[in-house]
Amino acid sequence: MDKVLYRGSKLLTLTATRYANDWKAFLRSDGKHLSDHFPHAVDFSYTLNSSLRASDFIGGPHGTAFNDADDLPANPAPRTLTLRGSSRLDAVSLTHDGGTALTHGGTGGTPASLTLAPGEHLTSVKLTQGQKDGRTRIFSASFATDQSRTLSAGTATSDAKTFTAPSGWQIVGFTGRAGAEIDKLGVIYAPIR
Repeated sequence: MDKVLYRGSKLLTLTATRYANDWKAFLRSDGKHLSDHFPHAVDFSYTLNSSLRASDFIGGPHGTAFNDADDLPANPAPRTLTLRGSSRLDAVSLTHDGGTALTHGGTGGTPASLTLAPGEHLTSVKLTQGQKDGRTRIFSASFATDQSRTLSAGTATSDAKTFTAPSGWQIVGFTGRAGAEIDKLGVIYAPIR
């Protein structure tokens, strides 16, 4: 049986708006089916969540995928950012008020933390990537707050990308891929409340 599987997330609502099985358009000249699989077609519409957004990514296709959108507390309020790194970025962790910790990556490198002051928010991150053992990985991260404080880890390369929260928004989580190190990284934004 052929199926079309789909799902939305907290970042967007995905809705199937049309379904068609166009089997009549895929027949041989003798009237028999071209394949034992039917040509299913589905049209979708989507709606973005007005209180969550995701940045683009930088990095490679290795490691296990993660996305913090479904694990965020109801009212995201980041309190402590922790980065682990040395030659590359080994891990990222963001702990929210109430104790929700969003942690990805391995245990290598040296940990460094930044505890946000009341009214302070993470607003941008500069990430760099490079090659290690034939794989693209995140080599460094440098986060900045709206109070001009920063936290960095890893060793920067010239292949960089900066993600900045829209005005009135803050970085509240991560999305990407990781194993023993961070292979790919993007951030999740939510409005400042």
